[in-house]
Amino acid sequence: DGGHTWKPSWKTKTPLQIGALAIDPSQPSVLYAGTGEANLSADSYAGDGVYRSSNGGRSWKAWAPSSLGLPRRIGSIAVDPFDSQHVMVGGVGFGRVSGDNDLGGLYVTRDGGASWTRQTFVSTANHWCHQVLFHPTLRGTVFATVTGPGSRSGLWRSTDGGATWAQLKTGL
Repeated sequence: DGGHTWKPSWKTKTPLQIGALAIDPSQPSVLYAGTGEANLSADSYAGDGVYRSSNGGRSWKAWAPSSLGLPRRIGSIAVDPFDSQHVMVGGVGFGRVSGDNDLGGLYVTRDGGASWTRQTFVSTANHWCHQVLFHPTLRGTVFATVTGPGSRSGLWRSTDGGATWAQLKTGL
């Protein structure tokens, strides 16, 4: 009804903090919610991964738990408009926390969430991905903003779906 009425659809035992939302461009009833606060504060609340709804948000299921290696503070989710199995998640981590790896960065699945890979084009060390976006009409074009070590911070572009990346340094 255009936002006039609202009702909860989130289970009470799941994290309340949502850092990112995304809609699958080719299947608008499929939604994604990334948990955790990606606000760059060491006292921010961590989440437990990405949830997925296949019914327009009426119900949600855990889809990509942080136990698969995803960041616990997700700030961006992007679904490839040409391939719904190709999803990218950007997040913030704080390195080693209590013996656990809490790495931020850009994470990619090409098989609908069954497996994930952390992208290391910025650095193999901890870095943060603040935003990731697929170009809506140019197949394979992806943009990401990151905070990395030194001059590696900034805006990056891939024109091959994320296989290779180039930092954009001029014309900004």
